[in-house]
Amino acid sequence: MLLSHLLYKNSVFETSHLDPKCIELISLAVGAALKCRHCVEYHIHSAMAKGATRDEVLEAILIAGLASNASVLADAYRVMDEGEASSEVCLSCDLQGSNGDPEAEHPRQD
Repeated sequence: MLLSHLLYKNSVFETSHLDPKCIELISLAVGAALKCRHCVEYHIHSAMAKGATRDEVLEAILIAGLASNASVLADAYRVMDEGEASSEVCLSCDLQGSNGDPEAEHPRQD
């Protein structure tokens, strides 16, 4: 798998219309958005070796954060717009076995 990744990566660099520093900054942003520590460390080093400044690296990270947070917010708001509560129960989320009933999760103490 690593070999195919390296071959693909090399073909992107060889045929890209973007300069290598820009490719590394994009790769850094993607790694940051995916929360891949190894990717972030690697692409920070690589971007700086290709001439990126500290400010450019920080800006790429900031853009990644803004984009990934925007997608979290957009998805959550979309769910809210579809209706306050869904009749479907997510088995992964239903850790208490309440079958989506809020009263079952926190019974009233009357």
